[in-house]
Amino acid sequence: MRRTPLLLALAAAALLSSSPAQPQSAKTLEEFRCVMIGMIGSDADETDKNKTSVMMTMYFLGRLDAREPNFDGKRQVEKEFDKLMALDSDALVKVTSDCYDAFRESQFRLEEWGED
Repeated sequence: MRRTPLLLALAAAALLSSSPAQPQSAKTLEEFRCVMIGMIGSDADETDKNKTSVMMTMYFLGRLDAREPNFDGKRQVEKEFDKLMALDSDALVKVTSDCYDAFRESQFRLEEWGED
């Protein structure tokens, strides 16, 4: 596995980290995992998957930043990355699918805004 996803995760975590960490809600950690899933997917060789993953990363990064602007991603990235990598393949597919489904739902809402 290339190291790019981990480096991207560390870079995003540094952007999110601006104060000491507070206990994180389950929703915050779920969205942080989706940021990481998106960054891992953004390293894909497939152009469409890469673009979708980058957009998903930015979507969840925005949600995370709005929810908890002082989220200490730097502290969480290694722990959460290790948890993701420790999942069996079925569980990892489920987490990934949940992230992409939530992102797709936001796309559907956006499309509805443009309808007459």
